[in-house]
Amino acid sequence: IGARVIKGAEVNQLSDEELDHVLDFEQLVFARTSPANKLTIIKALQEKRFKRYKDGRMPKRIKNIVAVTGDGVNDSPALSQADIGVAMGIVGSDVAK
Repeated sequence: IGARVIKGAEVNQLSDEELDHVLDFEQLVFARTSPANKLTIIKALQEKRFKRYKDGRMPKRIKNIVAVTGDGVNDSPALSQADIGVAMGIVGSDVAK
């Protein structure tokens, strides 16, 4: 359908500036991310202030509201940092909930 898919290993290789540009995609999916990747992505989205367009339009000021899912103790920093944190599953840890 045209969504850009970024794996956690790719997030590790991106500079802050490259990640900022990736976040300009209209449809973006992050897959196989570690808890550290989630935290990096959340902070980058929360700090992003402008959306750039590839068609030459002027950048637009934005304020991202970030939601994240997690199910374990390792996800608790990302769940806390996000504007909306969703603890998943019946077997999810009490810390995540």
